[in-house]
Amino acid sequence: MKSSPLLHPLSWPRSREARDVAWVLGITAALFIVLSATEAFEAFYAFSRAHESWDLDELVLVFPLAAVGLAWLAWRRLGDVRKEAALREERERDLEEARDRLNEAEVQARLGHWQCDPRNPRVGIWSDTVYSLLGIKPGDATPGSAALIASVCASDRTTFLRAYEDLTEGRGSIKRDLRIRHPDGRTVHVHVEAKLRSGGNNVLPRVVGTIQDISLRKAYEEELLRLKKRYENILMTAGEGIIGLDSADRVSFCNPAAARITGWKAEEMVGRSREEVLFGRAEGGDDPDPNACPLFTAVADADMDLKGDEIFWRKDGNCFPVEYASTQMAEPGSGDAPGVVVVFRDITRRIEFEAELARRSRALTASNEELQQFAYVVSHDLQEPLRMVTSYVQLLEHRLEPVLTEDMRECMGFAVEGAQRMSQLLRALLEYSRVESRGDRLTRVETKTALDGALLNLQLAIVEIEAEITIEGDLPPVLGDESQLVRVFQNLVGNALKYHEPSRTPEIRISARRGRGGWIFSVADNGIGFEPEYQERIFRIFQRLHSRGDYEGTGIGLAIVKRIVERHGGRVWAEGRPGEGSTFRFTLQDTSAASRWQNGNEKVA
Repeated sequence: MKSSPLLHPLSWPRSREARDVAWVLGITAALFIVLSATEAFEAFYAFSRAHESWDLDELVLVFPLAAVGLAWLAWRRLGDVRKEAALREERERDLEEARDRLNEAEVQARLGHWQCDPRNPRVGIWSDTVYSLLGIKPGDATPGSAALIASVCASDRTTFLRAYEDLTEGRGSIKRDLRIRHPDGRTVHVHVEAKLRSGGNNVLPRVVGTIQDISLRKAYEEELLRLKKRYENILMTAGEGIIGLDSADRVSFCNPAAARITGWKAEEMVGRSREEVLFGRAEGGDDPDPNACPLFTAVADADMDLKGDEIFWRKDGNCFPVEYASTQMAEPGSGDAPGVVVVFRDITRRIEFEAELARRSRALTASNEELQQFAYVVSHDLQEPLRMVTSYVQLLEHRLEPVLTEDMRECMGFAVEGAQRMSQLLRALLEYSRVESRGDRLTRVETKTALDGALLNLQLAIVEIEAEITIEGDLPPVLGDESQLVRVFQNLVGNALKYHEPSRTPEIRISARRGRGGWIFSVADNGIGFEPEYQERIFRIFQRLHSRGDYEGTGIGLAIVKRIVERHGGRVWAEGRPGEGSTFRFTLQDTSAASRWQNGNEKVA
């Protein structure tokens, strides 16, 4: 026979309290059964006396049936009591779990709850988070309104105390931001809310409230306020005009620069339509189509619209050229009605300056062309008179040979030498003037080929002084004029050969390395060098650091190098020290720059 669940030992409650309750309920049910049976017997006996037709044997048969029914009812009641006890225990567990979740939520949200007795400031209940926000350890202070008010900073304490007193008297509630000062001196921003709950049904009145840490929110608010002031300062002090147009095409704000440029007062512009204050007429005076206004193209495509050739109008009716940018005021998808922010500047002076610059550029170009022509004429046409002077002086010296004294021969020699030197200078000047006008189109050039051509021209001088020339690594192809690059290498290597140190074998090293936007070439020697203060002067035309008696030359070779390199979009510089040699470096563009080349004026770093 299957046993009843109540009689099975594993079905009894496991906690001691629950078992005690079950035993009490069981004993109570047993007493109830005995009493009920006794009362039933007496009732039946009285009934039998009233009905004498029932004898005692019949009553004895009825009584067990009644007792069994009552026992069954008591047994069911005992089961219901056990179920209620189990349900109560389950609800207590759920309540404990909910209390734990609430505490965890308070910790995560930095939100604590508290209750205070309005009649006694030292009676209350605080959650753990309240202790944490007040910087107080549990046990160090008595929870209540007195300790809470004492934690508030002195500057906020008076107003909070007044609000709390009004609350305890039934006037209003509390919702305010406060600053809490911890015992260690640290200040925390909190938000406090509280209200009074009235008593009733044996419940005392109490003040219930919450306190939440809002330090992060306050930090964000302060940062937003700082940024707002900063952007307001930018708006107010910007030199460009800044105007906001709303979706109704009316000015919503403007900065002082916009008012100054357009001739309006700031308060006059706000609320007026675009046609009135900014963009209402074309230069001929006709009203344009409002739907075709370029300022509002930014609303259609949500992109910034940049213009540099528009006309705006001033209050006095005069127009002025502007450069402006317009973009949406509201973010797409924000739900706000879109508007436009217009940033503009008056470019009247810039246009005048550009026109003047263009005029001067044309004049300078014409002047340069005239100077080049003049240099060509001078250097070319003066060659014939010089040759005539040289020829007649030499002829005169030959015919007067029998009667010439030593002084006369010396003077004639000076005349011939001066004429020849002048002819050399004129030829050098002619070459310098032809760098721009006689240069070929820039194409791909193998610099190794250009260098070989230069070394071939200098072969006699190289052999004569037994110079050692080293090419370090491969030389890259560049964008250039091959004949002019031959001249560059020839002048730099020839310069190193000329100014060598007689006491040691001349050594010349030529190399190239990658630079920003092109190649950097280097020609280094172990010659006599030069003072660093002359590194700019040596590239000037007809500038010499040594006398003609020490080193021959015209003083224009490095000037020609500089002019050729600049025509190729590069730059040239030199480094050196006396007795330690010198290094000349110049830059050239690589072959990929061919597509970027514009009129030969692009520079290489």
